[in-house]
Amino acid sequence: MSTVNATVTDARTPVLTVLRGEEHPPDMGPIEEVAEVRYTDAAGLAEALRGADALFMYEFLSTALPSAWQSADRLEWLHIAAAGVDPVMFPELRASDVTLTNARGVFDDSIAEYVLGQVLMFAKDMPRSLRLQDERTWRHRETERIAGTSALVVGTGPIGRAIARLLRAAGLRVSGAGRRARDGDPDFGTVHSTDRLTEHLPDADYVVAIAPLTDQTSGMFDAAAFAAMKPSARFINVGRGELVVTDDLVAALRGGELAGAALDVFDTEPLPVDHPLWTMDDVLISPHMSGDVVGWRNELVGVFAENFRRWRAGEQLRNVVDKQLGYVLRELTHRRVRRGMTSTPALSTASELLAAYSAGELSPVEATRTALETIEKRDPELRAYTRVEPEVALDAARASEERWRTGNPIGWLDGVPASVKDMFLTEGWPTLRGSRCIDPDQPWEIDSPVTARMREHGLVLLGKTTTPELAWKAVTDSPLDGVTRNPWNPALTPGGSSGGSGAAVAAGMGELSVGTDGGGSVRIPASFCGIVGFKPTAGRIPLYPASPFGPLSHAGPMARSVDDTALLLDVLTTTDHRDPNALPPPLSSYREAVRRDVRGLRAAFSADLGYVDVDPEVARIVAAAVTQLADAGLHVEDADPGFTDPADAFGILWSTGAAKWLDTFPAGSEELVDPGLRRVWQEGRTYSASDYLEASATRAALGIHMGEFHSRFDVLITPTMPIEPFEAGHDVPPGGPYETWPQWTRFTYPFNMTQQPAITVPAGFTSAGLPVGLQIVGPRHSDDLVLAVAKLVEEINPWPTDRPADRP
Repeated sequence: MSTVNATVTDARTPVLTVLRGEEHPPDMGPIEEVAEVRYTDAAGLAEALRGADALFMYEFLSTALPSAWQSADRLEWLHIAAAGVDPVMFPELRASDVTLTNARGVFDDSIAEYVLGQVLMFAKDMPRSLRLQDERTWRHRETERIAGTSALVVGTGPIGRAIARLLRAAGLRVSGAGRRARDGDPDFGTVHSTDRLTEHLPDADYVVAIAPLTDQTSGMFDAAAFAAMKPSARFINVGRGELVVTDDLVAALRGGELAGAALDVFDTEPLPVDHPLWTMDDVLISPHMSGDVVGWRNELVGVFAENFRRWRAGEQLRNVVDKQLGYVLRELTHRRVRRGMTSTPALSTASELLAAYSAGELSPVEATRTALETIEKRDPELRAYTRVEPEVALDAARASEERWRTGNPIGWLDGVPASVKDMFLTEGWPTLRGSRCIDPDQPWEIDSPVTARMREHGLVLLGKTTTPELAWKAVTDSPLDGVTRNPWNPALTPGGSSGGSGAAVAAGMGELSVGTDGGGSVRIPASFCGIVGFKPTAGRIPLYPASPFGPLSHAGPMARSVDDTALLLDVLTTTDHRDPNALPPPLSSYREAVRRDVRGLRAAFSADLGYVDVDPEVARIVAAAVTQLADAGLHVEDADPGFTDPADAFGILWSTGAAKWLDTFPAGSEELVDPGLRRVWQEGRTYSASDYLEASATRAALGIHMGEFHSRFDVLITPTMPIEPFEAGHDVPPGGPYETWPQWTRFTYPFNMTQQPAITVPAGFTSAGLPVGLQIVGPRHSDDLVLAVAKLVEEINPWPTDRPADRP
């Protein structure tokens, strides 16, 4: 949980226990004025915890707490003054309702400065210079160049990124190594996969280890790794000591396989006084520097003091750690969840539910019942669901409730109510895709990769959401399910083709959903419904069976917050062998990526892509949001990407895919399908293979063009939609200039052709109270960057917590 009951702590003077080491925490005076503060060492911790409301573990990553835990009879909040929390993550703490926070992020820049200092020490031979100075024999001599040398940073998390930025600023050529390979990373340039680490070690003059310690990374720097490095290379380890096989390092240095090493952590600490590393030439040894940074203690206390103020006021705390899942939630909880809640608001976020489950304040059964009650209340009008399974959902919720009770959730979103678009195969439920031509009476024995991943992570599937037939258009109505409507104004369309998912999430009929996006079908309804919709890089979410729309088709998460979107993306990105085009799993979690600081990044703002007619009110709202982004620190420049409307090529790719699919339908289907889809079917049959290949070449050229554009700009920002939502039941706005749906969705489908990640987030509301979306597009494989920029937009324009689920 990220809040405590302020009325309890306000009714009396709170008791704060501070576990200190040799040094006393500085600047505690203001806290001592409003709290009873007990300072103790590890030996006295058990006694000092009796009756304490909060514990500040100022002793760096102390392991004293488990043995003293039985005395924590009134503890509400535990703050750890460290970047990690694993030494205190014992079962009793995980099962408790104690809020856990830490000082994560304090050391990122300091560790980067340390690494650069080690590079300078090697290049300038500073240790030898100091010795010669002491001997009074110092003389001028040549030193090595730094500019132009190369560094490989193994570990691409926040600290690795800080290191990369600083080394790059010093003139080194920097690349990274992480769990997945990618090009165009703004901090590393190129990121290689650690699975092929030895292939890239020979290219580096400096190898910096800062990878997290896992079963996969333990011992990754062994004899084979050192043998792969060039003899002139230097190895710098600021990661966990167990990353390095120390005996292999010693052997490599003695054998001339390495020119030097700088080490601040070891597999055995403290390093024995007789260890050979102490006396080896070109080995620089220092104590673990994260606890030896000038001013670090003040900064740690500053983080605690801010949280102490929030705690006293009953406000959200910073750097909240999910004790079950083991990662920092930080800003994931947008609104306060009260102690003792017996029901959940219809517009809670998934992240709030997880925090409440962990604290025992809500159960998945309660959250599921709330979602089902909202469906019963609102869906007869909105028609967002084509199938709802209340008993199946409640059975899944009860199983999740038991897992949370015993402290064993099976995934990152265990117990969160969710839905899937009726385009994804779902074992036990028909997948009719909005069509009367698909026989529901057949075996439905397969889960698509999307559905399988959701089940594996314990999400509670409420049912399946509506789609236009075969997801062919940008509104949501079909011969099978009728017209789906917008929760903000049921007279209007929610957009499409994932309009059922958009309406369901916006109306509180489940916290999450997954849609498909072949030309904007996630982003269009997300924009019209005022939620977040993300089309990640093509192949990031595996698909099966393969879409007949080919390289245009993506799957994408839809949610009421960027954090929830990132969490769901983490669930969906596991590789599935049934999709030969699926990308490897990501190197780092997207739930962490949203916290990245994007101030200073270069953003191009194109108000119209150079050819789109935009409603003046929509244009004004988006431009105002972009100005706020610039004020928040994003470097924004007006710039069109410089391509013409690729509508003709898109139309060929889209209609031929539809025709290929419909040609498999039973005889007589032409009379049963949506009339607009019938026209697309007939059009697609008129194109030749040469036409298709020419359209594919146009698609490829557009992708290359955007790749060059992103060499100058980190992201592109546009409106998501050029118009407001219009009357439901129409393919195009009645009485307008449009004849086909791509003519009013010109901001979305180009980026299906280029396969780039693109997200829409709410930017504001029209005078009629209708949501307007802002689209952020990044280079391929920059899904984490796009999410981080979206998070900044969300902070400027937070989700309206009382709408539209409160509407009758």
